[in-house]
Amino acid sequence: MSQKGLKILIIVTVCMITLALLIGATYLYTKVFYTDPLESALSDIASIGTFKVEQLQTHSKIMVNFTVGEKLRSNFYLLLDQLKGQKNTNLENITIDLSNNEDTTLQSFLKRARLPVYEVISTGQFSELPLYFEVIKAEISVEYNLEIDNDFIFITATSGDNFAHMVINRGNSPLNVINTMGGEYL
Repeated sequence: MSQKGLKILIIVTVCMITLALLIGATYLYTKVFYTDPLESALSDIASIGTFKVEQLQTHSKIMVNFTVGEKLRSNFYLLLDQLKGQKNTNLENITIDLSNNEDTTLQSFLKRARLPVYEVISTGQFSELPLYFEVIKAEISVEYNLEIDNDFIFITATSGDNFAHMVINRGNSPLNVINTMGGEYL
């Protein structure tokens, strides 16, 4: 009877050790070796300086900081193409947080530019938007670049070497875009 008990104890011990090794190996693989396909795709985009992908309960949040002050539209659509190319990715469940480095001049320009953008979206008179921006530009010494397409309005504000981006959804795109500067919403 004691040898039978010893065999059972050895079998249980070996099973527990095997289970612990499998759990440990899985943990090591996910923390050290595994790279999320989305993260590896985003790291291949040269215009993205830093990014962070957070998996929340109902959706994913991608915080992106662009390193270039030009070509916001093409860089943003390159990001969207990478998102659309991922398996099991639904744009309705993704929030892009377009984060900018803190600059009070650029922040005040972009905050003041939001209201005219939403007014133009509601009225449909997009030709008036540059006129609004010229008034704001005269008060705040900031240069800007404005691009408009069927889905988004792209604004890049520059002051010296500093730049900040803002993307506003104007179409039927299911993508949610948040614009932040220094952790504060624009």
